[in-house]
Amino acid sequence: MKIGTVKELWRYPVKSMAGSRVTQATVDAYGMVGDRCWGLVESASGDIAWGKRFPKVMNLAARYVDEPSEHRSYHRDDIPDVAVTLPDGRVVTGAEAITRAVSDYVGTGLSLEPFAAPENREFYRWQTPADEATILKILGIGPDDPIPDLSIYDESVLALLSEHFAPPGTLHDMYPLHALSQQALDFMTRQSGTVFSKERFRPSILIDTDSEAGLPEFDWVGKKLRVGTAVLEVAQKTVRCSMPAREQAPYQLAQDSGVAKALNRETGRFLGIYLSVLEPGSIKENDALVLA
Repeated sequence: MKIGTVKELWRYPVKSMAGSRVTQATVDAYGMVGDRCWGLVESASGDIAWGKRFPKVMNLAARYVDEPSEHRSYHRDDIPDVAVTLPDGRVVTGAEAITRAVSDYVGTGLSLEPFAAPENREFYRWQTPADEATILKILGIGPDDPIPDLSIYDESVLALLSEHFAPPGTLHDMYPLHALSQQALDFMTRQSGTVFSKERFRPSILIDTDSEAGLPEFDWVGKKLRVGTAVLEVAQKTVRCSMPAREQAPYQLAQDSGVAKALNRETGRFLGIYLSVLEPGSIKENDALVLA
């Protein structure tokens, strides 16, 4: 049964930096090929320097200098270089130059590094494990805010992420792909009185459906979707941290506390869905989404 279409596809070359729209994407077991091939690592701790800990990173935008291959590779020579645009309009290329410029902008030592093969688990292992207070701070949860129900996630996934900042082989937060419907954004805009834009939530796949439900994708959890030549499984709802409410200069988005408040009130801090890849394939804009 057809339930919608792919409205937009988005790729983010550097974790936590703004990305760009693409018309076609290859997906494998680890997600979208070419997505988040680079990340910033904090020099002092050796941990990932994502936007949750360093919000200024979200004011940066990244693009590839040359298009990545359609096949995933962890060999340094196969990972294309990126160009990073700073808020003042400067464009910086080359890992060393980007490392210097971003460190100066953020105000702490950060190193631009490519992702590592899944076998290199030490690259992904937390050097400074986050305690409960730190996790709540990262999620942007105040003392009077409800804590999201993380028990909905598979225990093996939570156990993995208690030791690693991303599933080894990727720089994703939890699952290979993140999808979000335009209908959910429209619903949250109506409910909150503040604009819920796709850019704030940085989905890999923006979906358009004919559903009259306010949050239609929540009904797909546990089901399979055929999209293009790929088969995906809707693993779970996406838990939202503090990042969407932050300033995002590339998209001309100011900090908006109303976003987090509305998520707390309306959805328990969930919006969008996480997807696993059952059968790799190619996805294009305007492809149908079919419940398999």
